[in-house]
Amino acid sequence: MKRNKILKSLVESRPYEKWNSMLELISNTEIDDMTRIQKNMAFCLRYDSEVHNGGHIQYFTNFKATYLHETLIALVEIGAINQMEILQSFTNLNNDLKLEDISTKEEFISRVLVGYDYTFKDEKKEELFEQYILKWDNKYYECNPSVIDLLEKYFQENEQEFIEIIDD
Repeated sequence: MKRNKILKSLVESRPYEKWNSMLELISNTEIDDMTRIQKNMAFCLRYDSEVHNGGHIQYFTNFKATYLHETLIALVEIGAINQMEILQSFTNLNNDLKLEDISTKEEFISRVLVGYDYTFKDEKKEELFEQYILKWDNKYYECNPSVIDLLEKYFQENEQEFIEIIDD
């Protein structure tokens, strides 16, 4: 298991450096080299960051639905049930839209959410799609506790998975 080392004196004078060290570890470690707990942190941080910087469409556009299933599981494992349900709602959206030229959930995710260049043949369905995006993005922003709040708690509970505090 890869962990970042951080000096005890630094932690004592600037406790936030533990979080910064964890972020550095997550940013510089390949997913395949992470523990399950580290992966949970990485998936949830990436998801939350993308949604807060451009909504769910930005998340799907930038991450191409890579690790979508793992992100859903990670959200549950950190206690972000509401956020997981919101993300899951996006993947099931074609059940409501019933786009005739899309037959599977995977195709919907690939063409409409990830590509975000799908041409709607029905203007009402396009409006409905845009309304869903706005509704679920807003629901996400209103979630309490937030993903970051839950990740801070998760980090405190699993600090030893990310950092090793060493004597000076």
